[in-house]
Amino acid sequence: MQRPALAWLVLAAAWSCAAFAPAAAQSQATPRAGKPLPRLLSRAELRVCLGREQELKRQQDALQAAHDAHNAEIGLLSEEARRLADELKLLDLASEHQVDDYNRRNEVRNKQVEKANARADALRQTSIALRGEEADYMKACVARPYLLDDRDAVLKELGRNNRKREQHPEPARTDGAGRTVGV
Repeated sequence: MQRPALAWLVLAAAWSCAAFAPAAAQSQATPRAGKPLPRLLSRAELRVCLGREQELKRQQDALQAAHDAHNAEIGLLSEEARRLADELKLLDLASEHQVDDYNRRNEVRNKQVEKANARADALRQTSIALRGEEADYMKACVARPYLLDDRDAVLKELGRNNRKREQHPEPARTDGAGRTVGV
């Protein structure tokens, strides 16, 4: 008599699993509490995003090099200012030739400082513009999922070494069709 009850129990368990299977599949496509995944990037959009990423990296590197060169120039100007300050202490104010020579060198240094300040302002404006471009890139590209197969194909088209999927520390996510999705 216990066998039919066990059969009904197994049948009920199987039915409940089948009833929840669509919900489980949907939960993979909706990782955030009830919110569906954003639309996947197409290969064309992914290609544009990878190009933007590369261009932003190039701009960041160029900006960093410009900042480094600017900082080195500021260091040299600071050394020159210290040297001129030391010379001013020893300057014979009665000698018109020494005073004129000092004033000429100080004027040259002041013009260099003005140019350095103008470059600093330009670097600041470039940095602000780059941060804006990075924010646009983050919104349009980074926050949107894509198929890892699409990424691999686009990287192959572009001739770049594509990263191995095993290097991704996050667990693989899938869309409703079971395709692997990257973010």
